[in-house]
Amino acid sequence: MPMMIRFAAVAALSLSVVFAAAAEDLFVSDVINLSIRERPANDAGVIGQVSSGESVEVLESLGPQSFTRIRDANGREGWVTSRYLTPEPAARVQLEKAEAALAKSNRALSALQVEFEAAQARLVDAASALELADENEQLKSVITELQDSEQRLREKGKADRERRALMLTGAGLVGGGVVLGLLLPALGRRKQRYGGL
Repeated sequence: MPMMIRFAAVAALSLSVVFAAAAEDLFVSDVINLSIRERPANDAGVIGQVSSGESVEVLESLGPQSFTRIRDANGREGWVTSRYLTPEPAARVQLEKAEAALAKSNRALSALQVEFEAAQARLVDAASALELADENEQLKSVITELQDSEQRLREKGKADRERRALMLTGAGLVGGGVVLGLLLPALGRRKQRYGGL
């Protein structure tokens, strides 16, 4: 009878601590390969193993210091020691995910760096184009000034030529008058000399 009472007490105690945690995912902690057992006892037969970092589905728990019934990724169901299950993936798995995320970020950063350098090159080209446009405007201004100066010089040259022509005409008239003034008196004396013949 004492054995029966002991068995009833253990059964009642076990039933009072059973937590139904259906469909909750926990992970095997970092350190071990955990044996999946046929029943919640350390001497129960082993039906498989789950490795550190593997995800398992919790079907039933007898408490954190007891056993938990799980289903692994292959569909095997059995009991494992609860203290080796954690709600977060193993540090190795977390590290692998973090390293993968870092590598992805580094690739994205490299792509952004390439885009940034290309944008800087386009900006330099645009700055050169703007400088050329500014220089072009300055050259247009210089050309306009030179054209205005050329026009003024042409007009001044034309006025100078007209003045020169007028002066040459006046000088020719004066020179012709001087020559006539010198010739006419000489012709008049000649007439007088030959007029008396």
